[in-house]
Amino acid sequence: MLLKLLYSENPESGIIFLSTKDRVGHLTGRLKKHDIPCEALHGGMLQNERLSVINRFRSGEFMFLVTTDVASRGIDIENISLIVNYDVPMERERYVHRIGRTARAGSKGTAVTLVSTREEKFLRAVEEYIGARLEKGEHPTEDQITEGKEAFLERIKSRPKLKKLKGAELNKDITKIYLGAGKKKKMRPGDIVGAITSIPDVTVEDIGIIDIQDNHSYVDIMNKKGLKVIEGLKKKTIKGKIIKVQKAEK
Repeated sequence: MLLKLLYSENPESGIIFLSTKDRVGHLTGRLKKHDIPCEALHGGMLQNERLSVINRFRSGEFMFLVTTDVASRGIDIENISLIVNYDVPMERERYVHRIGRTARAGSKGTAVTLVSTREEKFLRAVEEYIGARLEKGEHPTEDQITEGKEAFLERIKSRPKLKKLKGAELNKDITKIYLGAGKKKKMRPGDIVGAITSIPDVTVEDIGIIDIQDNHSYVDIMNKKGLKVIEGLKKKTIKGKIIKVQKAEK
């Protein structure tokens, strides 16, 4: 079904969300067997590995990011035309974070959720949370799949030159920082980004992956600005409180 969807939609690029890192690895392998240009991303990877995958995706080296919810927050990638929820998120607010990766900054995008019978209860919970019923899609016809596949494969062959990333040369130097607040304190990526970018000479481009857990959070700081961010956050409040901040232990 996913292959039929990719062929019929023929997106420029997309993110495919799954529930676990094992499922991410399995699906990535299956897609590669069909010559789909994709790479895996999940929280079990080292920070340098994750950042490398994200930068390669941003630059257009491959078309599809197959990932857990580690990519649903704190990562801003332009021109994502398709989001696929291969697994319906069990935590309903994650649906909103996932589909928010497309149709950004005035661009258009499509979000599709594949729902198995056992996942229908999670879909109902999502609909209750967003206050709307999701429109049930039609399976693409054989003609749509055949025509779309030809165009899709042609898109793969004629992919444009890689985009040059701003500051790409500097991103090799990364510092992972620890913040002593997480989901239980209602910490959001926007709270963290706002506090960090209020530090002089620090911009959004210096912020990598934001990983918010129950009681604490981790943030990748790039471009050799880790120490500057740590010292800056010690003097600032996040959600009205001073938060413990330090360099994360490896």
